[in-house]
Amino acid sequence: EEGVTVSFSLKLEDMTPDTFTEEKQANFVGGLAHSLNVPVEHVTISSIAAGSLIAVIEVSGLKDTSAARAMQSAVKEKSAGGALLDSSFGSVAADESSFIT
Repeated sequence: EEGVTVSFSLKLEDMTPDTFTEEKQANFVGGLAHSLNVPVEHVTISSIAAGSLIAVIEVSGLKDTSAARAMQSAVKEKSAGGALLDSSFGSVAADESSFIT
């Protein structure tokens, strides 16, 4: 079984596609995986776009829809509290309408 994947968008107010280098992307994925307590290989950036920076994230390998809902809640709560990523990424906001399970 592959498990369930959750997809969501994060807006990084202080970043642009040009400043979101490969090194920053690797640090971003690692920090997000750590914050969400999932293996780093389960977190991917499926796309980035301008608008400050919009990163569409996928977290895979979740065991069921209950785990997916818990992941969505964790992202929303940590994003709202400023605890999703370290300050090197500036302000990070989850787009709650973007969650897909």
